[in-house]
Amino acid sequence: MEKLNVLFLTKYGEQAASSRYRTFQYLDDLKKNGIEATISPLMSNGYIHRLYAGQSVTLERMRGYFKRITMLLRSRSYDLIWIEKEALPWIPHPIEQMLLNGRTPYILDYDDAIFHNYDHHPKKWVRTLLSRKIPQLMKKAALVVAGNPYLAAFAEQSGGRSHILPTVINLDKYPVERKSSSETLTIGWIGSPSTTKYLYPYVDLLDKLCDRYGSKVRLVGAKPAIPLPDCFEVIPWSEETEISELIHMDIGIMPLENNPWEQGKCGFKLIQYMGCFLPVVASPVGVNKDIVSHGENGFLASSPDEWEHALRQLLQSGPMRHTMGILGRARVEQSYALTQTSASLLELIRNVAKEDCRASQ
Repeated sequence: MEKLNVLFLTKYGEQAASSRYRTFQYLDDLKKNGIEATISPLMSNGYIHRLYAGQSVTLERMRGYFKRITMLLRSRSYDLIWIEKEALPWIPHPIEQMLLNGRTPYILDYDDAIFHNYDHHPKKWVRTLLSRKIPQLMKKAALVVAGNPYLAAFAEQSGGRSHILPTVINLDKYPVERKSSSETLTIGWIGSPSTTKYLYPYVDLLDKLCDRYGSKVRLVGAKPAIPLPDCFEVIPWSEETEISELIHMDIGIMPLENNPWEQGKCGFKLIQYMGCFLPVVASPVGVNKDIVSHGENGFLASSPDEWEHALRQLLQSGPMRHTMGILGRARVEQSYALTQTSASLLELIRNVAKEDCRASQ
């Protein structure tokens, strides 16, 4: 088996979900199959901790960019570069492309529509300077790995070559059967401080349902900017307790706005809920419509009335929750499990490396 030296330029360390699930969870399988991986996050775990604690991250950013530039200057010694999103956020394309040097092929990986940070930015000078950055990087990439069809379509429109690889979970870490519902039913949500805003339009509805059914709402990883009713509990996120918190939920929810940024999301929390045998209610936005089969493993709900109707049905019916949970788990096992994507990722990396060898001969 031919060994390949691959430089993985992740955006964050393993404490950030995007880097953990798009890169870090694959490393053991890659190593077993002859891929020597060098991991170099742009921002450390310390950056994440300080950011969510509301502390200054200026020094962490400076260190991160200095280290990243150093790694790019050394990148010629690798067979391939794997870049999560972009190497140097907010730095114009000519500088980043120059540092990528054009000699070592690179793969870009996206699980968010980060190009909209630039082309939809409210400031004209940002749009003028950076709106074409990601398309230009995509065009020159050996491959663009996209977490959903929206991201893949953008890469193709930019002149790049794309392959869809969803964000998945390692089912070895998840329960093998559905837990029994507790006396107090729990509507659950997992996310980050930046995505807490999607819950705000539904706070009053969830409070009403808590009063009606004696249920509660558990938010894992949220940082609310508004007061929440007494039936809400906010649980800090940690990698160690993430799955145990999910297991103690009875229904998983994923509300979203319907904007271009949200179209690029990969529905990952739905996959986590389903991995724990939870029925789900989600906004019919982007890839959510592919993950959720309405009326089978969960419900798609647009309006407040649809959300209320879906949640009432699930709160009232244990058999429905059970059946939808089983079907959701089967959906994950079929399409969103690490065992399904690990071989694909390995093949993508080896194929790109082979193509580069042929081109250089």
